[in-house]
Amino acid sequence: MGLLQFAERFFPKTYIGIWNNNGIYDLSIRRIYPSGKIESEMLSFDADVETEKLFEYLEKVQGENIVTYIAILDQSLIQGALPVEGKIKFLEFDEIKKINDFNDVFFREMGGWAIYTSNSELLKIQNQFNNSGIDFIFSPFLIPVSARENLKLSKNASIFIIAEKNLIIFTIFKGEKLLFGELIKDVDGNELIIDEVKNELDEMLENLSTVQHMPSKIETLAKHKSQADSAFFDEGAIELDLLDSDIKHSTPEDDEKLQDELLKLDFADSREQKNSTADSNANNKKKTNSIELEKMLTEGLEEELKAEEERMHESEVNHKLLYFAIQKNVNRFYHDKLYSSDFIENCYILTGLKVDGNFLSKIESEFSFETEKIRVDLAELIVQMIGEEIAHKI
Repeated sequence: MGLLQFAERFFPKTYIGIWNNNGIYDLSIRRIYPSGKIESEMLSFDADVETEKLFEYLEKVQGENIVTYIAILDQSLIQGALPVEGKIKFLEFDEIKKINDFNDVFFREMGGWAIYTSNSELLKIQNQFNNSGIDFIFSPFLIPVSARENLKLSKNASIFIIAEKNLIIFTIFKGEKLLFGELIKDVDGNELIIDEVKNELDEMLENLSTVQHMPSKIETLAKHKSQADSAFFDEGAIELDLLDSDIKHSTPEDDEKLQDELLKLDFADSREQKNSTADSNANNKKKTNSIELEKMLTEGLEEELKAEEERMHESEVNHKLLYFAIQKNVNRFYHDKLYSSDFIENCYILTGLKVDGNFLSKIESEFSFETEKIRVDLAELIVQMIGEEIAHKI
């Protein structure tokens, strides 16, 4: 143990993990005291408008603590993991052949496999955090190594996926040895669109079939209205016929009585018509108010449902991108001679986002490996990796 490490045992240590989560810097802060007490805190900063506030916070923490370690995850596109070691073997892989400046690539051999990234991208991150300083820039391909050990996951050939909104880290490990690794951020949208259109067509056909077997409510209502109208006019016609028959056989006295009755009837009809008109106006007013209220409620409900749908969408993984990653890479792993093609037994999806249960069932049924979603916070995992790096465990 070095002198510095020995001295650190007598001071509180602060670990800060930083994860750029789709435009938001998520921070996990862990304070470890010599007594063994641990305090944790979570903070977030908007990457567009609160970067300076983030830097001020990091400088403040460093000024208040003697021992502070800050780590961030490398999210550059020019990076990956290979199941071999040695520069000659690296050049067998297409992802390495496509890199324009091979001298700009930084490789770290891991004992039977290797991770790589761009020196230029690492320099950008260091320059961005120049004032506050960054102690570690971790490769995302180290997360499955840490997670498998800490969560006691299967040592058989297993898929480990780090799934964020528009970022997939796809790896296959057997024990501590990487068999396959790829970062997926940009894909050919046509492949995703074709699958989406197919699903929409299937849904439309299903809905059309349902509509064809539904009883016509409009036709039923029209029949009811026709029956009601006929009954009304038939009843009126019977009353008029009876009145005509009475007039033919009436006397003068009967005529006077009839006239009085008609006057009363006219007055009653007039009063009833006024009442009916008033009731109709009141009903129309109520109906108008009801329609306006219903419209307001409907619009409010639609807006609320739309907002809720957006919130749900934001908190879910991109299922299409995730399925695409699994399908493409499993096929490549089994058929490309560069990979060992061990039989995959498990699939672990590590994410802080929601994953639909039906999606997990679909993956299990199509690919025949047990699939499990494990909820993780990447900022917390980065903090955990700081301790493992200091202890030389990764």
